[in-house]
Amino acid sequence: RRRWRIGPVARPRFEPDLELRILAQFEPEQEWVLEPGDMLYLPPGWGHDGIAEGPCMTCSIGFRAPSRHEFLSAFLAEAADSPGGTDPRFGDAGEPPASSPARIPDRLRLRLQQWARDWRPDRSSIDEFIGRFLSEPKQNVWFDPGERLDARQLLGRILKNGLTLDRRSRMLWRGKRIFINGEPFHFSSADARLMRRLADERHLDANRLASLASDSPLLDCLTAWQQAGWIRIGAHNRRARR
Repeated sequence: RRRWRIGPVARPRFEPDLELRILAQFEPEQEWVLEPGDMLYLPPGWGHDGIAEGPCMTCSIGFRAPSRHEFLSAFLAEAADSPGGTDPRFGDAGEPPASSPARIPDRLRLRLQQWARDWRPDRSSIDEFIGRFLSEPKQNVWFDPGERLDARQLLGRILKNGLTLDRRSRMLWRGKRIFINGEPFHFSSADARLMRRLADERHLDANRLASLASDSPLLDCLTAWQQAGWIRIGAHNRRARR
């Protein structure tokens, strides 16, 4: 049993210098006691305080909703490695000697300002980063490698048993682009349709895989994903959910 006090928090302020995010001010409006097997849903913007009544364990499930700063920090960090465009170097040939050596020259300042203002990421790069960013597992997630099978062996097994996304895998799609665990892939129309179904349903029965050819580039990807532990042969997750 755990007693939960919950309430809306309009402008959260947190206690400084703490590893956990502890609200500096919290005024609960409701109180609930959860018994074994109960679940408490907290909408965004609600604070909570839980006190155990005897031995208990609580599992927390978070829905991913990135903030603007979180997304931009990750995107700009990656863009810094590959800013794109031309790479001219500033030059001051023909300029008179500086009368104040430590003063930042106006021409240099204006040129750097222009470079900063003119930089724009292209739409394709942003779209690809969004898919990788949203499908990237948390840092504390790891995968158990699967049995080392070659493409022919894997094809034979999934044509009999189907395949399932590992419960830790994050798989998303947009058009023909497929993103799984932070990695982007681009497939043909038919293969993309199949992978979109896998992403949506997290399982493919054997009959849905019947059209998969032994020389398909998709089969090579599935083989690598199976060895990495991203997908499993059969319906492991479906049994676990029941």
